Amino acid sequence: MRPGREHPPSERAGGRLGATAVPVAPRRVAARSAVLHHPPAARAEAHYAPREPITEPVRVKVPRTPRGLLLWRRANRRLGSHRRRITACTAWLLDAGRTVGRWLWLLCRTVAAVGALVGAIYLGRLGIAHVVASPRFAVRAIRVSPTSRHVPREEILRRAEIALGGRLLAIDTDAVAARIAAHPWVAGALVRRELPATVVIEVTERQAGALAVIGGLYLVDQTGRPFKRATLEESEGLVVLTGISRAAYAEFPQASRAALREALELLSAYAHPDLHPDLHPDLHPDLHPDLQPDGLDPARASRSAGQSAGHVRPALSEIHLDAHSGYTLVLYDGGGQIRLGRDGFPEKLARLDAILADLAAGPPGALAALRVVHLDGPAIDRVPIRFAAPVR
Repeated sequence: MRPGREHPPSERAGGRLGATAVPVAPRRVAARSAVLHHPPAARAEAHYAPREPITEPVRVKVPRTPRGLLLWRRANRRLGSHRRRITACTAWLLDAGRTVGRWLWLLCRTVAAVGALVGAIYLGRLGIAHVVASPRFAVRAIRVSPTSRHVPREEILRRAEIALGGRLLAIDTDAVAARIAAHPWVAGALVRRELPATVVIEVTERQAGALAVIGGLYLVDQTGRPFKRATLEESEGLVVLTGISRAAYAEFPQASRAALREALELLSAYAHPDLHPDLHPDLHPDLHPDLQPDGLDPARASRSAGQSAGHVRPALSEIHLDAHSGYTLVLYDGGGQIRLGRDGFPEKLARLDAILADLAAGPPGALAALRVVHLDGPAIDRVPIRFAAPVR
């Protein structure tokens, strides 16, 4: 404690106990100013002048802390900090309100767009339904082309299930085509609409190329696919393909179809030599100059060419397929066998034409007595032939 200054008991007590009413001794401002602006003598006198005793205490009002939740009073803090918290909270609320407002506006715009889209779709469906149900687009005619004895018009209409007077635009053309194509004699079907009131059905019919014995007698199309069990009427005039069992076809369907397809190609080349110049060198010697033997009789060659040009080849009843020996042609008259092997069909058919020409020019009954012609051997200038009886 500096000399010349006294502390009243009330001031000391107030400082220790922290009372709200604190007696404060007024400072001598004038004395201090005198000390600062007067000579040293006057300054010393003013500095060590005793203070006057305090007669009345000065009361200072401290602001109460606002009550919180459930009347709980928080600890005393400075008023400025509380005001700053109020200002920050208000700013946060305003910012949150603006964010929520933006999201609400975006949501409203999205709902409005979706509603407009749904409304447009609904109105479009109403318009389409009105057009589909219009009597102007009712079915008045069904045109089917072509038709045949295997797939008659009545059968196609029964499978199509299209009623006159029905809604043309409501017809499922793909479903109608699928029902028609399920017929075994139909290879493909096309169904289309012709406005305002016509349905057109175009049918592609299968062509049976031969019969195949696969655990039963089946019709085979040009792709080698068995598509239907053959009836007596349907099998009339067709060549029979043998050598493939039902078990082999079930185990190797792709290979079996390939073998049947190759047999059909060989049958077509045998029956129509003019459509296969590569399989008939006598008619096209410029394509196969190496297939003309040096010792071939000119008369014999001309007879062979004339026979081939007139398509005079004996009719076939069967083509046998063997995994080892290849293909064997069986003649319809007499049952003679022509063994061709597995390859080289152009050369072998050319030699067969020469043999047939010689037999036709020979004694009567020579062709009927023919039993086996071995064209599957390695020799080109010699062909073993076996007859049922000596031919004279």
